[in-house]
Amino acid sequence: MDTTILVVDDSKMQLHLTDKILRGLGYVNIELAISGEEAKNSLNSKKIDLVFSDWHMPGVSGLDLLKFVRSTARVAAIPFVIITTEHDKSVIFEAAKAGVTNYVFKPINKDIVKRKLYDLAKLFPSLNPPHESL
Repeated sequence: MDTTILVVDDSKMQLHLTDKILRGLGYVNIELAISGEEAKNSLNSKKIDLVFSDWHMPGVSGLDLLKFVRSTARVAAIPFVIITTEHDKSVIFEAAKAGVTNYVFKPINKDIVKRKLYDLAKLFPSLNPPHESL
């Protein structure tokens, strides 16, 4: 698939789990970032089609990264998915107000990610829908 996905998480275990799930759904162009700052560098230097970002990270949080994306003309239209354990409605509203495209609540699994990616592909035709590797 040609879709390039940026996965951002300060937990190496979560980062690699998300990478493994995406690869199992047929995605091969996956950029990994261990921090919001590293993600900003990838967004500034590479063609990214979709962002999956953890919410709670030290320094640049997922919400900070979302605000950066939405305020940067070159990447402002990129679909942005927050991965979180956060269920507080006021916090979720804050992300919606900032322009989040969708959420994935932890713990994540292949079926949830696959469903979110199908939904995103309907809204953003440039994204390739997932398919499971044989």
